[in-house]
Amino acid sequence: MSAYRIIGKTIIAGKEWTIVRTSDLGGWFDSNILTIGIGHSNKADMLDTLMHEILEAVLFERGYRYKLYDEGNEKMLFSFNHAEFDNIACDMVLALKPFLKNINFNRKYGYKNRKKRINNSVKS
Repeated sequence: MSAYRIIGKTIIAGKEWTIVRTSDLGGWFDSNILTIGIGHSNKADMLDTLMHEILEAVLFERGYRYKLYDEGNEKMLFSFNHAEFDNIACDMVLALKPFLKNINFNRKYGYKNRKKRINNSVKS
């Protein structure tokens, strides 16, 4: 593992995980130390990698990720039904909540602005 700095904490499957910025490219998660590493320099790639690693950690913690054979990411299988998918979506919202301010989600897409957009579209 490369040098890293902590950029935040989140909850995944009821456990507190640490999100770190690394000097490596790409991302990873380690369920033994409850840590997700993000290593991109541009924000778009960092957000994509953060989403990928949080989702994979959620699926792993909930028991929906299966190793088929051999080593390598292409050998992983994810399997869940729709009710489990609903729970995964809830886990994702909880896990991403600490980061929504950082990506201006609340300001840009929050309820107050949504209500204003709906009212404006009705007037048109």
